[in-house]
Amino acid sequence: MRRLGAKRETAAQLVAEDRLTDEKIAESLGVSRKTLHVWKQHPAFSARVTELESIWTNRALKNNLARREYRLAVLADQHGRCLAIRDARASDPSMADVPGGATGMLVRTYKGLGNGENARVVEEYAYDAALDREIRELQAQCAEELGQVQPMQVEVARKKNWHSTEELEAELVMLLAKRNSKQPEDAPC
Repeated sequence: MRRLGAKRETAAQLVAEDRLTDEKIAESLGVSRKTLHVWKQHPAFSARVTELESIWTNRALKNNLARREYRLAVLADQHGRCLAIRDARASDPSMADVPGGATGMLVRTYKGLGNGENARVVEEYAYDAALDREIRELQAQCAEELGQVQPMQVEVARKKNWHSTEELEAELVMLLAKRNSKQPEDAPC
């Protein structure tokens, strides 16, 4: 393959990186956008861009994050850590008398009330929606990685904001009815 000049080599690298617009690439090289366009039409330039893209893609595939089993292991580890937080809270003896304390899904905070001699600190408990959401998000990511759900289904589930258990149950009943109505009469269950 014919070697490119220094400016064209840099241009090929920038095009292969695909981070800048053609206008920014041309500007950084001190050439017009039209010149860059002409270079991109040249077979040697196009071949170099393709070669660089291939090299970088192969490097990325060797990186652990490009490997599905590694991503799943990381997700499983993170999921386990979230569950460990929940389980540690659930086994905390000081939460035994708090309604819902045994679930591990409550967070204890302290709030100051009053001022001066009347100041006091009280405990407050709140549902840890952030931890619950993270656990569900990690489960959805694992299901998506394993091909158990379609990305669009995961996206819809993430966007939906359920306000009550009844609302969620009603939506599930509707979805199941819709799915069942699409199945042929003689389809096995």
